[in-house]
Amino acid sequence: MKFNVLIFADEFPPFLGGAGTYSYELARGLASRGHKATVIAPDYSEVGIIEEIPPTMRVVRRPRIPIPGFTNLVNFFYVIVFYLLVRPEVCLIAYASTNWVYALFSIFSRVQQLLCVVYGNEALQGEVDGIRARIKEQSFRLILKKSDAIIAISQYTASLLKGYGYENKIHIVYPGIRLSKWLSPQRPETAHTLKKNFGFEGKKVILTVARLSRRKGQDIVIKALARIVNSHPDVRYLIVGAGEYETHLKQLARDLGVEDYVVFAGRVNSEEIVAIYDLG
Repeated sequence: MKFNVLIFADEFPPFLGGAGTYSYELARGLASRGHKATVIAPDYSEVGIIEEIPPTMRVVRRPRIPIPGFTNLVNFFYVIVFYLLVRPEVCLIAYASTNWVYALFSIFSRVQQLLCVVYGNEALQGEVDGIRARIKEQSFRLILKKSDAIIAISQYTASLLKGYGYENKIHIVYPGIRLSKWLSPQRPETAHTLKKNFGFEGKKVILTVARLSRRKGQDIVIKALARIVNSHPDVRYLIVGAGEYETHLKQLARDLGVEDYVVFAGRVNSEEIVAIYDLG
């Protein structure tokens, strides 16, 4: 049986990130199996293009408005309009965030099946105090309540969700990879160029590819690096990604005297990321 699926994604390629990659592979997998998948995602055209879109997969880009609060209004408009146009049997909130847009949609939609994906940080919102934090927490709880199934990406995430009382709706679907992408032959000159650009020739590389945020743990590696370089001066730490924690991490490296051993690469495209993993 084939379904008409509408997917709401707050992150999506060409923006590189765990949630975006998971959403893309989920949509791509559904489409490749004959389901009709429509994805509503932010416009990241300035970053690049998506590497592959199956014939039965459609990506609708909503504009990103740099005005506080306005992006959610635009998102809400797109959610409602395409829900009415697509008339899906299944709706998938690809990031069960603390966004009121999806909470409101979960109340009024009459879709046959409403699914949501939880990564883990959403379930930790309750640890933050304040009015906005409480609103986000209640929005998240409402999404969980209204969803027919909750997809957790790991055992740890599932354990966080059990406290919400929906154990019977939780299903674990681990993030996967496409071997054809990661095992495809890489041009040797690509890795050599990257090593030269980063100054890694003859160096041992520690690698982290993740958003720069407190919970990702790059700060722990930097603190450990202050001790590691005493006995292994040829070690370098490559941090790939961007985020709100970047300024703090750079200052931490300076404070510990290891700024010459840490390289911040920022965001990279999907072609470079495979070669970068070969550096670690």
